[in-house]
Amino acid sequence: MKSGLYIGTRGAFKTDLGRIFRVVKRTVRGLFFHETGQRLPSDYEVGVWSDETIVEWGQEFVEEVKNNFVLPLMKVEPTIVGPSTFAYRYLRTERQFASAWLVTFYERVSFLALTLTDPTDH
Repeated sequence: MKSGLYIGTRGAFKTDLGRIFRVVKRTVRGLFFHETGQRLPSDYEVGVWSDETIVEWGQEFVEEVKNNFVLPLMKVEPTIVGPSTFAYRYLRTERQFASAWLVTFYERVSFLALTLTDPTDH
């Protein structure tokens, strides 16, 4: 309040991103099966990023992700599951199980998810 700016009173809570990311990973695995009729193989991982976590990788990485995944995904018509509740967009790549997903909850909170082979297996 030292600056004289009053922004109001609101409740706040600490977000457990790890827990939310696990939900998004399971959701993307289910959506992958729903959309393709194929189960994502166990040697594939689902990587998940939020606005808060992607910036930790630096501006160059953010631009690469934006250009290679986010902008192409934004051109895809979303599948809406419950108005104003959940929507998703996805793209498949030339690799059979590789894909990119943009999942959005309540028209406000979005996550980018990529299905990738586990690099430790190769």
